[in-house]
Amino acid sequence: MASYRPKKVLVTAGSMHDGAITLATLGTLLSWYRSLFKGFVKNSAGVALVSAAVEVIKIATGGASSSLGLTFTDASGEYGVSLPTLLGTAKYRFDYYDTPN
Repeated sequence: MASYRPKKVLVTAGSMHDGAITLATLGTLLSWYRSLFKGFVKNSAGVALVSAAVEVIKIATGGASSSLGLTFTDASGEYGVSLPTLLGTAKYRFDYYDTPN
């Protein structure tokens, strides 16, 4: 079984509303109060990682965190997930897990 090592991206409520998200694109599904996050997972050489795990973690205003689930990258290293739109100071964190070289 493969072992994975984590990498992280943090998305804040403020960045969700101004569209400035690093390593991910954002589309808002206003009628459902949801946001679409789409990104790529690449190694340090810029090569797409196929079947890498991406865990989505919500960090509440008080700092408590909860895992919302996992998704995996496709053959081009791309993933996408629809999440509730954040308000206030809550954050989403995306932890990427790839296989060691």
